[in-house]
Amino acid sequence: SIDFDDVGFDPEGNGLTITLRQTKTAQASAVTVDITMARNAAACPVLALKAWLARSHITAGPVFRGMRKGDHLTNGRLSDRHVDGIIRRLAGPEYSGHSLRAGWCTAAGQAGALLADSMRHSRHKSERVAIGYQRAGRRWIDHPGANLL
Repeated sequence: SIDFDDVGFDPEGNGLTITLRQTKTAQASAVTVDITMARNAAACPVLALKAWLARSHITAGPVFRGMRKGDHLTNGRLSDRHVDGIIRRLAGPEYSGHSLRAGWCTAAGQAGALLADSMRHSRHKSERVAIGYQRAGRRWIDHPGANLL
């Protein structure tokens, strides 16, 4: 449900900020999510979004839209079911939007991200849930038994 006006690119090139008007966990108020530039340009979500906006010529309304045959962009917003279908088609039937969120938390843990920072970005309210994802990623990082033997 991201509109063009909800996206703000950092003028210094550090990343972008997206305002989410309504989410599963924030029904009444908007939240913002900062997305940093990736070290790998081929995997950078900021560069990918810039390229999408340039190629699609979107300057207002929904950022993520449906396509008709012949690669014709519609004005209609992608639904959560559309996004889920895209994820399953590209990543496999066992994956979903939740898989991407959980995987991000696990990868952030592997990279040494602090739990509070990870939760701020993923918008997890429950430390118990967030710790579960980070623990999976940090299984062998700073293991308390590593220096015992």
